[in-house]
Amino acid sequence: MNRFFNFLPWGIIVALLGYYYFFGQTTPAETGAPISNQPVKDKVEPVKTYKDAQGNEHFLAKDDKNLITKDYLKNPDRPKNIVDSAALNLKIATAEIQRVTKIATAAEARELKALRQVDELSKKLSFAYSDDYVKLRYTPPADTDTVGAGTFDFGYNAELTITQYQKRKWFLGSKESFIDISSNDPRTTIRGVRQLTIKQETPQFGLRVQASANYNPQTGSIGLGPAVRIDLGRFSIQGNYTYYPESTRWRPGITGNYDLIRF
Repeated sequence: MNRFFNFLPWGIIVALLGYYYFFGQTTPAETGAPISNQPVKDKVEPVKTYKDAQGNEHFLAKDDKNLITKDYLKNPDRPKNIVDSAALNLKIATAEIQRVTKIATAAEARELKALRQVDELSKKLSFAYSDDYVKLRYTPPADTDTVGAGTFDFGYNAELTITQYQKRKWFLGSKESFIDISSNDPRTTIRGVRQLTIKQETPQFGLRVQASANYNPQTGSIGLGPAVRIDLGRFSIQGNYTYYPESTRWRPGITGNYDLIRF
């Protein structure tokens, strides 16, 4: 077991050298320098709009657009956007926000058939309409009221469904993210969507203590033992100390990996 810990410092050194080689060059965005003072685009363009079997309109768009960085939000000279207004309304910092989405909808109907009603107690006349989503009532002014024009009561109850999903064009292709927005009221249309997503950086460093096992199909040997893995971005290095029962020996090992493709 002591040999494993003797090899571990060398593994860390190799990992740090690999990290410096692959990630040592920084960009202005990584150093926190202002990226741009220009306003960012927040309008979401639909891939398509369509109606489902129930007649409800859907707004389908790609969900990988309108990305901004935390460094951009830190720039004091940039113009304000929907992230700032959301942070102000919620009384939180912009750094705490991951995404802001604003959906504009409109519902329209004509020539809805009203029902004439007379209250049994007050004898007041009213005209009402109701369905699964809308409740309307108009009460005319009293006969003695020569100034008023009556009153309206209004209620609306509908749902917006926002579905985020990933899809591959083919089985080895990279995943594409989509967002689908719809209302359960067939009279509702999606007039527009505004969205900004703050890019969440993947942690560059990770340390894992693992139990490791390996199998050699040529010799039929099986080894078990502890391992330590260090992740530095796409680069990782693992040191293990493996026990092989057939030889009753412990053997150290070091492996390095670099992610060429991620799905």
